[in-house]
Amino acid sequence: MNTLLPGLRAPGCRTPTQRISWLASAPLEELTGHLVEQVLATRAVAAELGAECASQACLPEGEVLASPFGMRAVVMGAREGVVAVHHETRAIIPVDPEFVDDAVIDPMHGVWDGGELRLGKYQSFFQDEPFIRWNPNHSAKWTPHEMLHRASGFFARDTMTKWEFYIGSRLNEIAPVALWYGADEFLRLERSATDVVNDTPRLQAPRELCRWIYDDEDLLRERARREAHFVRESAAHFEAEMDAIRSEIADGQRIVVPHPRLNSSSDALAYVVGHYNRVVDALRHTDAYALVPPGVQSTDVREYTSRIESIFDGLFFADLAWSPVDVDEKVMQRDRWDISLRAERLTGPDVDWPRLGQALAGTTLSGDIGAPAAMVPGILASGRLGGAAMAGDWPREELRQLEEGLTDVLPVSCENGALDAASVRDVQARGPVAERARRTVSGAAAAVVDIELLLLRQRDRRCDMIERLAEYSPGLPATGRIAIHSQVLSADVGRQALEAFMQVEAPDLPPGIELEAGTLHLAAAGYFDELRISIVEPGIADRLWGAGSEPGHGVEVRERTLSPAEFRDRVAEVLQPIGSGEDTPVEEVFLRLQAGALVAWIPGIR
Repeated sequence: MNTLLPGLRAPGCRTPTQRISWLASAPLEELTGHLVEQVLATRAVAAELGAECASQACLPEGEVLASPFGMRAVVMGAREGVVAVHHETRAIIPVDPEFVDDAVIDPMHGVWDGGELRLGKYQSFFQDEPFIRWNPNHSAKWTPHEMLHRASGFFARDTMTKWEFYIGSRLNEIAPVALWYGADEFLRLERSATDVVNDTPRLQAPRELCRWIYDDEDLLRERARREAHFVRESAAHFEAEMDAIRSEIADGQRIVVPHPRLNSSSDALAYVVGHYNRVVDALRHTDAYALVPPGVQSTDVREYTSRIESIFDGLFFADLAWSPVDVDEKVMQRDRWDISLRAERLTGPDVDWPRLGQALAGTTLSGDIGAPAAMVPGILASGRLGGAAMAGDWPREELRQLEEGLTDVLPVSCENGALDAASVRDVQARGPVAERARRTVSGAAAAVVDIELLLLRQRDRRCDMIERLAEYSPGLPATGRIAIHSQVLSADVGRQALEAFMQVEAPDLPPGIELEAGTLHLAAAGYFDELRISIVEPGIADRLWGAGSEPGHGVEVRERTLSPAEFRDRVAEVLQPIGSGEDTPVEEVFLRLQAGALVAWIPGIR
């Protein structure tokens, strides 16, 4: 469908500068009236356009519709062919120390860490990339911010100075940052008047919480009156940044604009340190930028300054036309640009650029792209399944990195074949990979994932129960670091997980922690309607068991091998919720599972 997303009206203003100035200074009552008029007009097309734009850009629909101006930012990026690539299936490109200062190299770049694929701070975002990275561990608020970055294009030239690159880098940031702290907060999700603004952003953006789409007009108008100041603050911040940048261009001196949460000048300097050498080398010695679509790359800072002002003006005031046919062609252009950039970053001068160009001009990509064979899988594993057509088994390469992360955190479930990486990738929900994997399984497989989650949650968390147990056992350290993993589950889910886990081998523990073959030590406590489980370090457990066999230490160890059925009954008995009053004691048990059976426990210590 061809759709028009209506812009805001600025009375008597004819230029971007005039309109932005009006936005920054208009009386709130007047501004509220114009904002409500625009939002009501937008609602007429929001549902249909939001669904189509989300599908086109590979985004959850709620992230497109989270706020009126956030939606406009997403549409501005998407209509330029920008789509989201999946962070966990986009093969990580190692940092080349030749082009990056040691001060900005992160040793954790590209490492799976507790279910999160880490990126270095200065490697997680490149202004000169065609797509946005959809990272499930980051807030949904990043989506419109990143889409506006791509709509802003970038500045680069092979003869540019570091000062020019600094100016261009700062320009690239100001519209997305002004959106983040200002206009994207206007009518975002379901905020009430008492919410604290700009606290930790909500991880998810469920469509049902996009209230600006369906609230009664009176409610919408009242909320708009309370939140119109966000839009005005957005424009005021943009004006202050643009004034500073124009002065920097004229005088050659850095200017810092005061802001309670950021320093855009120092951020731009850090970007220069992390990327200047890389960009200049690529421009001078490769053809990596030959496939950049027209109008995306700017080579003059003054021209780029005018362009950024036009982009910000369009975010509020343009009537944004959406045409799927035009968008499809632009996505294909960006697919080819993306592959060429990945080839340059992975192999540099070793690429046969003429042959790569011929390959990208075709309709299907194969291994014959003019790059060293060992590098081809990483180049083509771009996180864009469904994007540039690929021959052979390249979709398998897309999943390899994600499979590594799943195996790292859910080894038992992966070994049992219970998890499918493609299904986990397709879960459009944010959060740790293990929790998203949990959504793809049910029954016994889900219970096994639940118990494996014990290995991921809150390492080194204090466990009051183990500390109290230690008080009965001289020589045991009464420290908060005894329980190395802990998780709170509902009592029913906890029992199911323990039962299911008895049917599989004990999982691998983190480096340095070893279990006897087939043995698992758990501390479990029934807290009314919850079950709290901790996996206990074997050395601590052995000392506790030993203390229980010595007279006078107040620890009673009951040893008996139970069948699975008896074990279930025992867990149900010990961990049954026993009351709701504050003074009601909680039941606790220290369990020793061996070869799939409960062989010993320490009950009832309070």
